[in-house]
Amino acid sequence: EIGAAYGVIGRYLADQLGVRTYAVEPNETARTFAAGVCGVTLVGRSVSDVSQWRPDRPLDLVMFSHVLENIVDQDATMRSVKRVLRPGGYLLIETPNAAEKASMSIYHPYCFTRSSLEHLLSRHGFRVRAAVTNGRPASVLSRRYLTVLATNEPPTAAPRRERGMLADRKSTRLNSSHIP
Repeated sequence: EIGAAYGVIGRYLADQLGVRTYAVEPNETARTFAAGVCGVTLVGRSVSDVSQWRPDRPLDLVMFSHVLENIVDQDATMRSVKRVLRPGGYLLIETPNAAEKASMSIYHPYCFTRSSLEHLLSRHGFRVRAAVTNGRPASVLSRRYLTVLATNEPPTAAPRRERGMLADRKSTRLNSSHIP
């Protein structure tokens, strides 16, 4: 979990699913609690530390709960997440929904709509599987928050070139839709 605070979500997942949990958290008090009380393994103080971290195996899930909008270098963050997340692994993001004025904050370097978050994720090889808006915790009638579940898609092989044209990967038949 990126921005784990006191590690309560990580502990819950560990208890419910029998998994190991890792966390990034800058606050020293929260780090102490997350490691000591919740048993979360701390891997850094900021998301930039993830770029240096080498887990013993790729992760199944990476979560950002009201953190991504505070990170300045979105591209470096997504590259780091992609590197530690297994192909097909899940990326879960909850963030304020910029489509709702009440969600905007001058303190957030980034504000996302569903479309802008999908664009960021697709540029880095993630596929959005689900996206919902909700008003939690303030009101179920509001759409202040955006929750997105995406998967880490494996890179696709570049199409083969044959005689100056792109070949259809399923057959050797060439057609005009493959001409660059």
